[in-house]
Amino acid sequence: MKTAEKIAKRYITGDRFYDHDEHIDVACLCQGGWQEWRDGPGSDIYRWAFPDGSVITIAGAAWDFGFPGCWCWGGIGHTEECSARCGEDSNEL
Repeated sequence: MKTAEKIAKRYITGDRFYDHDEHIDVACLCQGGWQEWRDGPGSDIYRWAFPDGSVITIAGAAWDFGFPGCWCWGGIGHTEECSARCGEDSNEL
């Protein structure tokens, strides 16, 4: 099980940011993740990337698994704009 999967299992749904008193950002940091921002630091769209290649993308009041090469969400798949760049086989997380 990859790091993003372990964290997702702990936080259960994409609109839940706290497990007891710990925010998902703290859990990601403690698991060796680093933040990447889509529109620069402080943006409400950012992701946690992990050494094993897994990703959790956070956008406002929701989060989901992400893809390492783009900002698309795992539950939705690639956007039309992204699909040509990412390719068909990159829907695997």
